[in-house]
Amino acid sequence: RQLAVYQLLTLAFGHRPPTNRDPKRDFLEHIRRLEVLDEEKELRRLPAAASGIDAVQLMTVHAANGLEFPHVYIPSVSPSWFPPNARPDPCPLPPGIAADDALMTTDAEEESLMFVALSRAKDRLTVSRANRYGGASRPNPSKLLKPLSPILAPGGEPNPQWKATGLADPSPAPQKAPGGLSPELAVIALEDYLSCPRRCYYGEVLGLSRRLADTPYLRFHSVIRSGLDWLRGQSARSAADVARHLDTTWSERGPADHPAATHYRGAAQRMLVNAGAAMSGQALAAERRLTIEGVTITARADHIQMAGGGIVIQRMKAGRLAKNGETPKARYALLQAMVKRDEGVAASFLHISLLDGSQKEATVAAGKLTEAVDEAAEALNSIAAGRFDPKRNSRNCPTCPFFFICPTDGLRL
Repeated sequence: RQLAVYQLLTLAFGHRPPTNRDPKRDFLEHIRRLEVLDEEKELRRLPAAASGIDAVQLMTVHAANGLEFPHVYIPSVSPSWFPPNARPDPCPLPPGIAADDALMTTDAEEESLMFVALSRAKDRLTVSRANRYGGASRPNPSKLLKPLSPILAPGGEPNPQWKATGLADPSPAPQKAPGGLSPELAVIALEDYLSCPRRCYYGEVLGLSRRLADTPYLRFHSVIRSGLDWLRGQSARSAADVARHLDTTWSERGPADHPAATHYRGAAQRMLVNAGAAMSGQALAAERRLTIEGVTITARADHIQMAGGGIVIQRMKAGRLAKNGETPKARYALLQAMVKRDEGVAASFLHISLLDGSQKEATVAAGKLTEAVDEAAEALNSIAAGRFDPKRNSRNCPTCPFFFICPTDGLRL
């Protein structure tokens, strides 16, 4: 712990915030960025003064390259762990630029890493794997062990020597909502609970601010949201109409003082023109409600319209639509359930990219709607019981507004 405090203080002393910002807040944002970009691992390296410490040292194979140790332990030599599952090259070379090289393949790279790991040991080397990881079965060894098995285990792989499942994660005590459960809950708060109950507790139950740092991109999105509200009540939605609307809202809401303000403004106008083209039917109420387990769930669609003889719920996305489909969210299914109850007919659901105007239908089947309502009911019962256990996620946690106050190890709040 003393070493960890020393490393934190070293990082703090080395940080140089801008003179016009609060140094404490800027330092916390710096730590958040390191976590988001997965660069904090470099900060865990032992300082040179502590290199001889009598302790177990954890490091990646890359970090161990060039070093030697009396005892080396290589864990998790199992499929999808070492080597990890193959990932597509994010930036492949165009055909003909370079000849194929067997030494430059992913398999060759993993074999090289295995050689580096094996050759770090001076006296004793231990290679291990598990039959199960997090409940998932991995009965077969890694392919990297095949050429080594006759040497490491001439008589065949031994039976598992460690069968204990280990300690279960601590279960936090129930946290009752002060004043009881609210009779009304926004669907976004429900989604927060489904993704991480602890985040919902901080934001919805305790009422702590969810707002992160004000950025030009967030102000840009504020302009888009207000533009959608304006379009919903307009019959004329030409580019000239959109431009006149932006003239009145840009200086107040948008990043008008940003160096790239011209580009932001142009993008906002193109997006709102695309939105206006999609919002061509008879507008219906965007605000919807549904009572589940005695709690009224409220939701607001980007736009709902009567078009082509049916009702369409539109979700406007500022970026491009995902090639493999948009990630399902509770609000999409619950909005369909709300519209069906209110209008008496089933509605379709449509994702629309404001960037290029492309559209993709993602209507939730009737059976899935029932499952979504049941899932919401279960979540509401858990909220009423005070179950706000944290869900650790290395990708989501650093972007959470409560990242620095959340004890994800299960300690009491």
